[in-house]
Amino acid sequence: MRILHLFSNWKLTGPAEPVIETCGSLRRAGLDVQLACARAPGKFPMDFERRARAEGLEPLLDLHLDKHLAFLRNLADARALARLLRERRVDLLHAHMTNDHLIGTWAARRAGVPVVRTVHEGDARRLGRRDRFLIRRARAVVAPGAGVARALGRLIEPARVAVIEPAVRLERFDAGRALPEMRKRLGGREGSVLGGVVSRIQARRRYDLILEALRRALPRAPRLHLALVGRGTRAREVGEAAARRLGIGDAVTMPGYFLGDEYVGALRALDFLVYLVPGTDGTCRTVREALATGVPAIVSRRGLLPELVLDGETGLVVDEEPDALAAAMARLAGDEALRRRMSARAAAEARRRFAAGQAAAALAALYARV
Repeated sequence: MRILHLFSNWKLTGPAEPVIETCGSLRRAGLDVQLACARAPGKFPMDFERRARAEGLEPLLDLHLDKHLAFLRNLADARALARLLRERRVDLLHAHMTNDHLIGTWAARRAGVPVVRTVHEGDARRLGRRDRFLIRRARAVVAPGAGVARALGRLIEPARVAVIEPAVRLERFDAGRALPEMRKRLGGREGSVLGGVVSRIQARRRYDLILEALRRALPRAPRLHLALVGRGTRAREVGEAAARRLGIGDAVTMPGYFLGDEYVGALRALDFLVYLVPGTDGTCRTVREALATGVPAIVSRRGLLPELVLDGETGLVVDEEPDALAAAMARLAGDEALRRRMSARAAAEARRRFAAGQAAAALAALYARV
């Protein structure tokens, strides 16, 4: 069976990493998988094409695959893709984004190829009318969690929806010992408890609530320190300046943005993660990777987050209000035994749920049924 995955973007953003990981794990499982993406308009340090090649994939760059609707270019892509599907004898087309699903649907009808769509949103209510229209015409849909699957089951027959949790490269995100120098870079001092927020630093990710909760937690947990890991155009204003205004500047550090092994090391250095608002990747890859690294997470009730974190076992699920979040921070900061139990359970749950081979086998079975 020959499968072609489409990704209508050139940026390494949103669901890009999960798509590349999926294709890589399918290839390692022995499936004939190819990947088509947009060509980057120049040299960028984090483009999709180069990251795919690092995974051992050679992406097809013959299509425009615009992120947004561009009728004439989309139509040209659909015609070229229909020819490509016939020439390469592709058996199944797997779409991931709204526009590649649109292009793929047009092309697949001409070539007589079934279409599978993965929904990367953690909240199906965020799907627009075009997405809903296309999903109704897909042969099968992959949902990242049970809540999304239930919502999709109101659009199409539930039998056409498969719950397959996105995989994590577990051998990379193992629950190893934190390096002392990385804790220092994140602001962790001798005897401190180091929490972390790992995301793009922007106001909509509720940094105002997180910092206010930290201010309220510090009297009960004076050893608590918070690292704001990431970058953003207004990062200093949203993070450092806001912390100073609240009088908690000494309890907050902004160590910057990490890639590769340094990113893994930064996760491993944390005692717990705080993650309230999913970003452009609704499957919350950062939370999955933190759990795989043995880091318990404090999360909100948004999207997939309550499904990812087992409340009281691999982390804490809280309401989005400062007293609830402050109580959760203080609880983890003040109970080392609880953090250790949650850490062990988080790593075990990640191994059980997020193994790449497991996700690849589930997708292969779905392809066979389609």
